[in-house]
Amino acid sequence: MAQLERTTTPVGERHKAMFERDGVLVIDAMVPPAEVAALTETLEPLFAGEIEAGGQRADFGDFDAEPSTIERTTQIMQVHDFVPEVLQTGHAARTLAAARTILGEDMELDMTMVMDKLPGTATPTPWHQDEAYWLPGIPDRRSFSVWLALDDADIENGCMWFVPGSHNELTRTHDWAGPRGQGLKTEVADGEGVPVVLKAGSCTIHHGNMLHMAGGNVTSDRRRRALILNYRSGEMIAWERARGYDHRSENARNEGAPETRALNPGQRR
Repeated sequence: MAQLERTTTPVGERHKAMFERDGVLVIDAMVPPAEVAALTETLEPLFAGEIEAGGQRADFGDFDAEPSTIERTTQIMQVHDFVPEVLQTGHAARTLAAARTILGEDMELDMTMVMDKLPGTATPTPWHQDEAYWLPGIPDRRSFSVWLALDDADIENGCMWFVPGSHNELTRTHDWAGPRGQGLKTEVADGEGVPVVLKAGSCTIHHGNMLHMAGGNVTSDRRRRALILNYRSGEMIAWERARGYDHRSENARNEGAPETRALNPGQRR
């Protein structure tokens, strides 16, 4: 099975070329162990429900007709609303600098999110492209998502998979992942995807049109927590907000076809 090239910090011009080629970077040891431990400790009250997140919290794995009695894939949007400390870290500063190095000095933070796959939930996140969740017609499609592993992530507990180079292809048609929930799915052939195993503190960085998924957590005793920071141009953030799109309502599902989703492929990077 092919593997993506792995690299380390600091992020520079060599990473820009890799990102343009593959649409994804795999960066080992992006965050020192002490900072990972501090981030995880800060976020755990949010994961545990001790900090109320209201409608910004959902089970992203809730696709089935019958609801589950547990959260299979906890998703909390705009984490900094509840835990502002996530933006007061070396990681936040490093990723903003990386986004500006790779995509331009106009990059700003658009969204923060955490996800947690509990042991034994065995619920994959379907293949999708982030662009399928965007408002249609966005003029500037540059984007940069940093997926930081807070736990070691492997195939057994639900690591990320990518299709290298797919960011340069057409956005594929997406549909609802199931009769419930807000997740989308698209078709990817067997053998297209590559798993990325990460140690806690390592990260992937992917383009918005990159095909990716995450497996289910089939372990009996290991969680799979992640912190995601997303960047795009300040002008496009203002464009989104002017249309009422601030990522805080992403957990609300439209009835019928996914209206703001990429049902009409054709956009290129």
